[in-house]
Amino acid sequence: MAYLKNQHFVPKAHFKPFSLNGEANSINIFNIRSRRVINNASVSGQCSKNYFYGKDRNIEKAFNSIEGRYATIIRSLELGDSVFEKGYLRDLRSFMFIQFLRTEQALKRTGQSNREMADVVFRDVDKMERPPLLTKEEIIAISMSIFIEKHDILDDLKMVIVRNNTPYEFYTSDDPAVITNRYHIRENNRTNFGLTNSGAIFVLPLSPDKLFLCYDGFVYTIPGKSGMFVEIDNTEDLDAFNQLQILNSSQNIYFKDPSMGERVSEQYRQWSVHREERRFEINQFVPDDEVPGRYKIGTEVEVSEARETMLVSSQVRFRPTIWPRILKWRNPPRVVKTGTGLGTIRPGTRDFG
Repeated sequence: MAYLKNQHFVPKAHFKPFSLNGEANSINIFNIRSRRVINNASVSGQCSKNYFYGKDRNIEKAFNSIEGRYATIIRSLELGDSVFEKGYLRDLRSFMFIQFLRTEQALKRTGQSNREMADVVFRDVDKMERPPLLTKEEIIAISMSIFIEKHDILDDLKMVIVRNNTPYEFYTSDDPAVITNRYHIRENNRTNFGLTNSGAIFVLPLSPDKLFLCYDGFVYTIPGKSGMFVEIDNTEDLDAFNQLQILNSSQNIYFKDPSMGERVSEQYRQWSVHREERRFEINQFVPDDEVPGRYKIGTEVEVSEARETMLVSSQVRFRPTIWPRILKWRNPPRVVKTGTGLGTIRPGTRDFG
């Protein structure tokens, strides 16, 4: 049907609180390619493409249902604490997870990883004889199956609504659900963490003055939390959350107040050097002769001589330069050291990277 032709991978319901007068008609943008601010851009054209999810209307209809629930929660949040129910946090967590999986950039990363994996596996095979690469529809199906099968992967994370009391705004972007991990970066000096690793931090801006935060309660604590909410009053906390949007965005960063344009532009100029253009890596693992049953990343010589190899593609994420001060370290943290390439995971989580 025609009304399903223009399909959003970030819904209009997400942009509405950031739009002019909250009417979901126009919004202010910092465009990364042109490095300029665009005021009063149309919301309907943001993060959408014709038949982005293909012509299977069931997928878009399913998203419409999820987005309708999300819009209801946002309206309740704006009405005040008394009408905001604890169950809404679980719904926000589910929406955040599916939003994390469904953006154009998320699908592009999966497709690029698939192509490069195929280049390694079939490097000695004539291109005409290689199996076909994943289609866009297959990549979308994989993302949706991850959500269906692993929807509880974040259930152990603590949840809180962050209320912004600073003079400035939370930003959002065309890839707004962002995962990072201060503990993993500190302990391993690497950014190849997954959803089950100890120290996970997952955020989704909800409006210029509210943000949804999930965090590993075995590693961090928020002493200032009051029920489902925590207040921030300093710009350092605000900037830490906004930096995640700037580093994770693809083409556009969104904000409500047009006077924020200069601030967004300057922060992008300052932080853009920390963006990661390549968001995954492919490694070939070989048996570790010193530890039976364990594998290690092989050198070119080790790979060529190995009796067996294992090909692994992992996400490479950016490295923030500032962190929210409201998140304090637990001492000691509770973690499970697997002794494998999976790294350190949260107690009770399943093996899913």
